[in-house]
Amino acid sequence: MAILTCRRKNSSFYVTFGADTSIRFAARIKSALSRISSEPANSFHLNLSDIEETDITFIQLLIAFNDKLKKQNRKMILLNPPDNSRFISTASECGVDVHSLFETEDV
Repeated sequence: MAILTCRRKNSSFYVTFGADTSIRFAARIKSALSRISSEPANSFHLNLSDIEETDITFIQLLIAFNDKLKKQNRKMILLNPPDNSRFISTASECGVDVHSLFETEDV
């Protein structure tokens, strides 16, 4: 399975992450996020609904990606993950309030 898949729609970039975003794939995810951040897009919409395994490393990568985009006056938007998702529960276990840290959008 792919680490992540991307598609462009108008001036936005849509990124869907695979099932495993744990530290095992952190270097590949970081590299992919770096590459897509160079794309000419105003916003990046991240779909986290397929994630089954994740950890604080992935959350840290998202924080860094979000900060980088903000400095460029661009947006990162999480397609609103359900509260019972693996990503949300891992973030909560790590003391991260996803909804206050990131912009979210209902799908």
